[in-house]
Amino acid sequence: MTQNNLLSQLKDIHQPTPVSWWPPAIGWYLLVIVICITAFIIGKLLYKRWRKYIRKKCALAELKQLKIAYQNTPDVTYIAQAAVLLKRVMMIKYTRTQVASLTGERWLKILDFVDKSNAYTQGIGRELLSLPYQKNSEAKPELFILIEKTIRRCL
Repeated sequence: MTQNNLLSQLKDIHQPTPVSWWPPAIGWYLLVIVICITAFIIGKLLYKRWRKYIRKKCALAELKQLKIAYQNTPDVTYIAQAAVLLKRVMMIKYTRTQVASLTGERWLKILDFVDKSNAYTQGIGRELLSLPYQKNSEAKPELFILIEKTIRRCL
């Protein structure tokens, strides 16, 4: 046989049908599900972090306004408002039922627990119990610094 005869007996090459892009394989479905779940979790964590940052920023700004107002006009109502702010911040960290009813020594002890010191029960923080109820009194600037430190630690 001649070479031309042999070539004429060959059949044409048939290309396979192209692979369709739809429906995708199961791995792609799993990948999309994992990406969606991961995006949801990251979004939720970022939202929580952002809310915590906003709470802290607002509380510290309010305390700063109270401190400036007290420096301009030494009035005990500013100290009382700072104590109320501190209680509001503590109610964010803990539940309302745990914190709202605390007064006196128990209130100072929980503040010491959060502050990881004894500055409230044995230090300048004791003034929170008596200063708001005195007619004319001078609060030391360290009291506002202590409250700020506690807010930063709490939030």
